[in-house]
Amino acid sequence: MSQKNNNKEFEFNHRSKRTRYINITDEEEEPEQILDNEEIELENHQEGGSQLENKDDTSSALSTLDEKDEKGSIVWKHFDRFVDNKGTSWAKCRYCGNGKYNMDSGSTGNLLRHLNKLHPNKVNPSIAQQAEIIKNFLQSANNVKIKFSNELFRAKLVEWIATDDQPFTVVESPEFRYVIQICNAEAQIPTADTIKSDILKLYKSYHINIQNILQNTPGKISFALDAWTSPNVIGFLGITGHYIDADWNIKDILVDFVNLSGSHSGENMANMFVTCLKEKKILTKILAIAADNAANNNTFLKSLEQTCVENHIAFHHKENHVRCIAHIMNLTVQEILKHIRAGEAQDENIILEELLEKNNKTNDIIPKLRKLIVKIRASPQRRDRFSRQCDLYPTVKDLNLILDVKTRWNSTYLMIERALQLQKPLDETIRIEPELEGFSISSNEWQTLKELCRVFAVMVFY
Repeated sequence: MSQKNNNKEFEFNHRSKRTRYINITDEEEEPEQILDNEEIELENHQEGGSQLENKDDTSSALSTLDEKDEKGSIVWKHFDRFVDNKGTSWAKCRYCGNGKYNMDSGSTGNLLRHLNKLHPNKVNPSIAQQAEIIKNFLQSANNVKIKFSNELFRAKLVEWIATDDQPFTVVESPEFRYVIQICNAEAQIPTADTIKSDILKLYKSYHINIQNILQNTPGKISFALDAWTSPNVIGFLGITGHYIDADWNIKDILVDFVNLSGSHSGENMANMFVTCLKEKKILTKILAIAADNAANNNTFLKSLEQTCVENHIAFHHKENHVRCIAHIMNLTVQEILKHIRAGEAQDENIILEELLEKNNKTNDIIPKLRKLIVKIRASPQRRDRFSRQCDLYPTVKDLNLILDVKTRWNSTYLMIERALQLQKPLDETIRIEPELEGFSISSNEWQTLKELCRVFAVMVFY
């Protein structure tokens, strides 16, 4: 292609990689050549020779091929070189004939870019093979697209609500409905009542699936169970199953989450458990029961043994009882805490009420730490001052104080561990806060906390 110079020319600055305009004459025509999109290069072709300057960068991948010795350069396997009647040296592509480049500068960078852009398979045949593999992969991946249907949408919507613990009424939210309509205007969004009905159907179908799995296990099944009361005071009995499948893999499965009506007595729990196993027709598969050491569990196992004897099933309330190691560890740690006068973990509001009393100070280290944490967390101003102290120590600036809870002994360990990590910010906050003076922790007390943390660390279950 022939181009006229229009009084200006782009010059590419190699160091700054910026382009500037320079004036040139408009009498001369540019020689025919092909330029890459990445390159802005015009030649000042004057009579008697060429003053072309190629100042483009060559990528690291290409530079390995751009040898100083033209005879040894790989490009001359793909280009023919000739000299015109003005003595200017040129290179022309052997494959397309379109690539024509001024070679007076001796640089083969433009030639390499031409090959890699238009004829990569000639330079490296494996590139073409790789490109074909990627193309086939992308085509196969695109074939996995799921075709929309309202039946599938409704089923997956129900699964999401159940799995993600969403309220049934989420489908009636105007914002939610709008988002779905944006995704697919044909989507029929069910009502909250329909969602509730679908979830109950899904629950029943899962029960059938679980029943089939447990019935077809090749051996016996061990069960673990525990009674639990929800925040809205509804009792439940959680039952899990543990077995080895036909391929010798250990499997764990949620068998049921039974609504435990009435008292949490051992007899009542045994009746609910036996009813569950009879419904699934797996009562004869009992191997062992894992439960904690609560008194009602001993009664439960004796009642279960009686039922098994009546049904000619081998089971003994002691021999087939696997005591919960986590519960045993909990009792052990609670005994340690009792002897060091750690006190009992309490609700934060109860601790705040105690702090309002006149005689709220304590010399026992763990109760003192507990009250210190509540005191700091209860005041936005103290929290802010404590946070600013933490910012002075990069390794702990994103950490927060932890308060232990009744139901998990290891939360006391975690509370102590975190306090030790935040020892310097805590000490400094106590120093600048007059109201925290009574909760100052001495170096000996910090050492005691370190020793307790070391002991509890070996008992922690995650």
